Amino acid sequence: MQINESWPAQTSFATEDVADLMARVRDRVAQRRRWSAPKSEASEDDTAHTSGTDDEVSNALAAQADFNRSTISVLGEIGQKLEQIGERISSVESELQERPGEQAEEAARLRDLAERVREVAIRVERAMGQVAGVRTDFDVQLDRVRRQLAALEADVQADRESTRQLAEQVGQGKAQQAAAIDSLAEHARWHDEAVDAIRETASDLSASGQRLELRLGHEMDELRIRLTRSERIQHALGETLASRLADEQVKEDQADGSRAPAGTGPEEAFDYLLFEHFFRGPVEEIKRRQQAYLPLFAGRNNVLDLGSGRGEFVQLLMEQGSGVTGIDINEDMVTFCRGRGLQVTHADLFAYLEGQPEASVDGVACFQVVEHLTPEQILRLVALCGEKSRPGAPIVVETVNPICPLAMGNFYLDPSHIRPVPPQMLRFMFQRGPFVVESIRFSSPVPGSQQPETLDVTGDLPSEAGSYQDYAVIARRL
Repeated sequence: MQINESWPAQTSFATEDVADLMARVRDRVAQRRRWSAPKSEASEDDTAHTSGTDDEVSNALAAQADFNRSTISVLGEIGQKLEQIGERISSVESELQERPGEQAEEAARLRDLAERVREVAIRVERAMGQVAGVRTDFDVQLDRVRRQLAALEADVQADRESTRQLAEQVGQGKAQQAAAIDSLAEHARWHDEAVDAIRETASDLSASGQRLELRLGHEMDELRIRLTRSERIQHALGETLASRLADEQVKEDQADGSRAPAGTGPEEAFDYLLFEHFFRGPVEEIKRRQQAYLPLFAGRNNVLDLGSGRGEFVQLLMEQGSGVTGIDINEDMVTFCRGRGLQVTHADLFAYLEGQPEASVDGVACFQVVEHLTPEQILRLVALCGEKSRPGAPIVVETVNPICPLAMGNFYLDPSHIRPVPPQMLRFMFQRGPFVVESIRFSSPVPGSQQPETLDVTGDLPSEAGSYQDYAVIARRL
């Protein structure tokens, strides 16, 4: 058997391989500990890589163990052979000593061979000692590696379990989050629907409340009107009865049968207050329409509302803080307004204006009056407004719009109407006096016309003007 003298070097190389493997294992353990830090999700590639490295280390250690076991076995067999050779050489030397001088060359060769065998035996013993040391060190290192591998495997397993649990928690968290988002979205939808329903209900209730308030106000106004009318009739009947009782001719009339039929009273005049209440519209609705003119009279202290009627604009100006006096010739209208706490005077508007000092009036409002006047009376009204108003005082005169078919269809429903007044004519009357006409404002659009609430015109009248039932000339005293 040929002995390879480089075997100890190979043994040393194997030891270095084990050390290298141990270093790699330690590096891998450190790396794995870094990987074991908390992560949101585990990577399958990392798990596969770790498993592959563990297998590599285990296979290398197993191969080294097999190699060490084989080497020790071979060295044992070599030792046994060397012992047998040594015994054989000793026997041959004894025989040669018994036969001196014979086979001298053979004896020399045997002695040389025995010497070489002894050297080989020494080397084998050294090698076996080295192998035994290497094996002991290897066993220690192998045991350490196995413990480290076991710990690493436990860490890896724990990491895998932690990763799995974390993945499950993340999955559950995502599912819970998705469920929570869906629940919140559903709740938000329900909330929006509830809010919309509440707003719609509130809007309906508000509209119903406004309609009810308007209706109740209208009915209360009607009750006041009827009460005022009843009081006036009772007063007239009382005066008539007193006059008849005082008349000596009553007895003669009874004697000759010329007495008036029972139940006959004074002739009843046209009830214009009740008529206006039915056909003009509710007080609150008229106030809503007239609000557009309030800014013109802001800060004024002596405004006159000529023909104030039920006092809608008087009330608006008082609520605004402007000083105002209403003037009306209808006693029922005046009584009705005073019953509502409004400052209204019973007088003829021409007589009242003539009694005012020159340039003393802060502004003049005149709603739905000029259609009850003749052209001459309108000119006189414009002249008196110019004479009694201060410079800069606003003048608003509103009337029925004769270019609106719907308005003209209702014009003669009022028996006190004399004639319609065209916008161009009324503007001309103011322009020839001490006024500057700022605009003609059309209002009360025909239902369903889709027109804005008001239309201000400074030049020629547009076709849209025919869609409004009223208009007003807005002028200012020069």
